[in-house]
Amino acid sequence: MESLTIQVNVLVSSGYVLLHSVEMSFGKRSVSLVLPDLPVLCGIWVGCDAPSVQLEPARDAVIRPALPAPPAVPAAPEFQVELIDKKVAPEMAPLLRRVREGLQARQRPERIPHGVNGTYFLKDKSGSKIAIFKPTDEEFCGSDGSDASDDSSSFGLLPGETAVREAAAYRVAREHPNPAFHLVPPTGLVRITAPRATFVPAEPNATEPVVKTGSLQQFVQAEGDSEEFGPSAFPVDDVHKIGVLDLQILNCDRNSENVLVQENDDGSLALVPIDHGFSMPAGLSLGAGRFEWMNYPASRKPFSAATPAHIESIPVERVLKALADDLHVRPECLVGVRVSHAWLQRAAAAGLTLFEIGDAVCRRNDCALPSDLELVYEAARLSVPADDDAAFQDALYRKIDQLIEDVLAQRR
Repeated sequence: MESLTIQVNVLVSSGYVLLHSVEMSFGKRSVSLVLPDLPVLCGIWVGCDAPSVQLEPARDAVIRPALPAPPAVPAAPEFQVELIDKKVAPEMAPLLRRVREGLQARQRPERIPHGVNGTYFLKDKSGSKIAIFKPTDEEFCGSDGSDASDDSSSFGLLPGETAVREAAAYRVAREHPNPAFHLVPPTGLVRITAPRATFVPAEPNATEPVVKTGSLQQFVQAEGDSEEFGPSAFPVDDVHKIGVLDLQILNCDRNSENVLVQENDDGSLALVPIDHGFSMPAGLSLGAGRFEWMNYPASRKPFSAATPAHIESIPVERVLKALADDLHVRPECLVGVRVSHAWLQRAAAAGLTLFEIGDAVCRRNDCALPSDLELVYEAARLSVPADDDAAFQDALYRKIDQLIEDVLAQRR
C-alpha cells in the first residue's frame, strides 16, 4: 500500500508564521504548490491525476502569530523649539537653533538633581551644555507633582509662574536703553516639542510627542557661586547692578548659589545673576528672603554717578506694560514692582546706599514684622480713597520721602 507524504514549508516574518509552499508525494506521483505567503491556512483544494487529495485544517486548528503583532509606531515628531515671547527673538534665535540641533542629535536633557523645581541642562549637538530649561509642568505643585513645595505660600506665586518670572527678569533688564547693565543672561519663554522619551529616561521607547513650556536661559560657564569666594573681591559695580535688578523685581530668592562668579583673563572677578523664578510676588513681602548682596562690603559703598542716572532712566511704565501684555504677569504682582521702583528711584537719588535701600525692603524680626516699605505702602493706601490713583501716588511719594529722612537720620 502506497503512503501519502506531505511537506509544509513556512516562513517567519514580522512575528508571523506564513504558509509558503506545500509539497506532496503519493507513490510515484508528486505535486508542489507555491502559495502567496498566506498567514492562515484555509481549505485548499489540490487536483492531480489520481488520486484526489483535499487538505483541510482540523476543525479547531488556527495558525497564530508566533509573537504578538507589534503595535503601530507613530513617526517620531520633529523636534521643535518655539519662542513664545517674540520680543527677545534677536538674542534668543541662535540659542534656540543650537538647542534644536542638540535634540535632533539625540542629546538628552540632563536633569539637575537639586532645587525646588524641575530644571534641565540642554546641550548642543556635540554634547556641550548651552542652556537651562525650566518647564512649567515641573514647578512646585506642578501637574506631575514633582518636587512639590510649600515655598510658594510666602510669595503668592502660582504653579507655572516661576518660569514666567525667569523670562520677566530678562525683559525688565531688556526694556532699559542699556540692557547690559543688569548682567542677566538671555532668557525667554519657549515651547519644546519632542518624543516623550526625551524627558523621561525611564521610558526610552516612548515616542508619542509631548509639549513642554518653560523658560530657557543661556548657560553660563563659571568658576563657582559666590559662596566659594571672598565677597571683598567682588566688583562694586557688579554688586550694585545685581542689587538694582533685585529691587526692581522684588527678588525673594537672592541667595549665594544664585550669584555665579567668573574669572577674567586678568584675574579679576565678574558676577552673573541667575535664578529669578521667585520674584514679583503678589504684594511687597519677600517672605523670609533677604538679599545675599547685603552681606557684601560693596553694598555699603556709595553708588557711582552712573548708577543713579541709570535708575532714574528706567522706563517703569514700559516695563509694566511689557510684563502685563507679553508675559501676562498678574496685576497684583505688578503693584510691588511699581512701588519698589518708586522707592529705589527716590532713595538712590537721595544718596542712600544699596544696603540701606535693600534693608527697608526686608522684613523684621525673622519675618514676623512687615518691612518698612510694606508699612509705607499700607499707610499711603489707607490715607486716600481706594479709586484715586493720583492721590495714592502723591501719598506714596510723601511716605517714601519721610522714610528716606528717617534712614539718613540714623547715620547721624
